[in-house]
Amino acid sequence: MIEEMPGLVQVVGPEGPIRPYHGNRMLRVDARLTLKSSVLQYYLQPVSEGRLIQELAVYPLSGEYVQQIEIRGKPDFREVEGNEMFHLRWTDEGLLLRVRTGSPDFKGQSGFYKIFPPLPRDRWSFIRITLERTEPTKDLDGRTISQWKLVVEVNGDRLFDSDQAGAVYAQYIRSAEFVFVGDETMSGRTRKLNPSNTGDGIGIVYYDAVKACR
Repeated sequence: MIEEMPGLVQVVGPEGPIRPYHGNRMLRVDARLTLKSSVLQYYLQPVSEGRLIQELAVYPLSGEYVQQIEIRGKPDFREVEGNEMFHLRWTDEGLLLRVRTGSPDFKGQSGFYKIFPPLPRDRWSFIRITLERTEPTKDLDGRTISQWKLVVEVNGDRLFDSDQAGAVYAQYIRSAEFVFVGDETMSGRTRKLNPSNTGDGIGIVYYDAVKACR
């Protein structure tokens, strides 16, 4: 179920050479600094067990942009800062993945950080994110910590897998409750994000779909 913010996110059909990845509708997100465009997609029931699959097709246009998808939920403990499980941010410079792991404090919210090559421009890229509930673990005080296996696939290639050597699991969030998709400003990049750099101000055109499996 998608909630659209009127005036910030437009549902459109084909625009020039850009046609929807499938179906006949796209969502357009502006990258103008005066607005923080966003789509909040709530799950009808929080996913606390089983598996969640989030699919996203993105079309980076020429120019500089910062867009992201993040999944948020309910923290295990009151002292856990924030509710972000992870985010995947795509820019003209690369794909940035941050995963909450290792600690309940604010720094633990970004316990894992890695940069991957950027998405190709002027064509659709398909992103598939899978979150799967796994056996919980314990912290030093013996408290139960929720744990999720995270898999990120881009254009059919597995970019990240919690089961890979050295990879991590998303932790400290007991349920996946909603996804945020939208533009995101980054320190040091605000000048680059001026709309004049993207011509018409469009940073991303994308089609979004979600499946929750329990």
